[in-house]
Amino acid sequence: MKRCGRGLRVQTVLFDRAEFRTPASALSWARRHGMRASKVDTTSNYHRVRQESPTAFDRKSFRMVPFRSGVKAVVGCPKRRRRKR
Repeated sequence: MKRCGRGLRVQTVLFDRAEFRTPASALSWARRHGMRASKVDTTSNYHRVRQESPTAFDRKSFRMVPFRSGVKAVVGCPKRRRRKR
């Protein structure tokens, strides 16, 4: 992966359903830790709390990083913003 000169940002946070049994518990943890948390998408293994739209990131820059037991984050390099003329 190329270096990200703009700094990596969190795109979404994943909560393992084995540790966070309900979407409400995932939302509560996210809010207590200063994250935006209004909606949860649930898959077979995770509750996902989106922080930013995936279209705001360079598509090939996404990586998964652990936060703590049962919590992971998808991070990526934000796209450059185009200047208006």
